[in-house]
Amino acid sequence: LHRAHAPLRPSAWLQVLELLQAAPQPPPRAKLDSMAAEALGRYLGDQQLSGLTYLNLHGCGLRKLEGLGLMPCLKTLCLSYNELVRLEGLSELTGLEHLDVAHNSLKKVDGLKGLGRLQLLDMSSNQVAKLEEVYGLKKYVPQLTSLDMTNNTLCEDKSYRPTVLRKMKSLARFDGRDVTPLEKSMFGESAGAITLAMVLEGGSAGHRFGTSDDMLVASQSDGLGLAAIQELVLERRHIRRIQSLEGLVNLRRASFADNQISHIEGLSACTALEELCLEDNRLA
Repeated sequence: LHRAHAPLRPSAWLQVLELLQAAPQPPPRAKLDSMAAEALGRYLGDQQLSGLTYLNLHGCGLRKLEGLGLMPCLKTLCLSYNELVRLEGLSELTGLEHLDVAHNSLKKVDGLKGLGRLQLLDMSSNQVAKLEEVYGLKKYVPQLTSLDMTNNTLCEDKSYRPTVLRKMKSLARFDGRDVTPLEKSMFGESAGAITLAMVLEGGSAGHRFGTSDDMLVASQSDGLGLAAIQELVLERRHIRRIQSLEGLVNLRRASFADNQISHIEGLSACTALEELCLEDNRLA
């Protein structure tokens, strides 16, 4: 007779799911005390350092980068699953195209100066917390075509993906997803601006305004359409700056909630304004 097994408790199922969803751990490797020439020579055997184009040092217990100048021909460098707290010495690898530093303890996006040929960067599962760190990417590696920063604290910022895509124009793949044509248009050069079409679509004065060609022409020619608007709702539109509201002289209520506005401006012409909602923006 076969004895029936008792069903798993909910807590046990949760543990099973966590195990299934966890990132695969690399097999254990011998530790590398340093990256000095002698230590690397012992670790890599008879390989000639000066001619290396590919180097995989994942899971070696590395805490500091050094000796990279010994390998000027490197095109791919894997340093994932180590104990790095900062990137340094990479500027000597001017031909580097692929850098993997996932699963370390990096808190800043720095040390990328001189990597003018870098195309793929994996910084996932680190400790980068501030969205401002993205500016380092734009300054030193704007040519990146693939970037992965998943499982960093900065990913929780609602402006994270729009900000990165706005700064990094060359990205074709970001955080494991292709950058779509829609995203490229949404976060292109004119992204974050309030347009006339947006004002007509989000404005109302007892009825919703549409965005037909006739209304656009009328509004541009004599301003009558804009002057009739008393309420304006432009929420969750990735707006960075309040502008193009000069014709809204009778605007009484406006909501720009859940955008990326960092300071209040562009409202001087709205002299009838009584209520203004700016919740969930980036105001200091």
